[in-house]
Amino acid sequence: MIYLILSILCSVLITIIFKAVEHRENNLYAIISTNYASAVLISLAISIYEGTYRLININNLHIFIGEMDYVFKSMGVFSTRASAIWALLVGLIFGPIFCFAFFKYQKGIVESGMSIANTFMKISVIIPMLVSMIAWGEYPSIVQSLGIILCVASIIIFNMDIRDFTRIDLNKNLILLTFFGGAAQFTAKLYQK
Repeated sequence: MIYLILSILCSVLITIIFKAVEHRENNLYAIISTNYASAVLISLAISIYEGTYRLININNLHIFIGEMDYVFKSMGVFSTRASAIWALLVGLIFGPIFCFAFFKYQKGIVESGMSIANTFMKISVIIPMLVSMIAWGEYPSIVQSLGIILCVASIIIFNMDIRDFTRIDLNKNLILLTFFGGAAQFTAKLYQK
């Protein structure tokens, strides 16, 4: 429960920081990029300090390739040596997506306001949910299915032209925010699997 509370607090804090930085006319793109570069450097330093960087080598890559078919087909688990390669691949592929999601989040706050951007970021949970249904056969309950339908409906309603309800004007940034935010959330699910 404490992790849920901390997650909510951090989520709200990020939104408030984005809004505060926007009013000070700072370059938020530079701030986000610097944040991610710092995170990479700190992770690298910790990896060197703890010696875990040694797990990233050609032998473990071969082990990873050998285990990959079994793990993905039978929902098995990678060995310690192969999981280091898996973590690196997931980070290299989805790290930039996560960063891009934050750029879209910041742009959404500027263009549409804090509450709308935050809502679309939260709605993005639909992406990992849909991928889980397709990839792993994890089907939602009736209540969860109703939630998915309401999420899709809210995206459509938000993008409807108020003067002509038959026309939908897509807010491309918010749609991208939903997609990339969902892809970033999918990373945790993918790594967990």
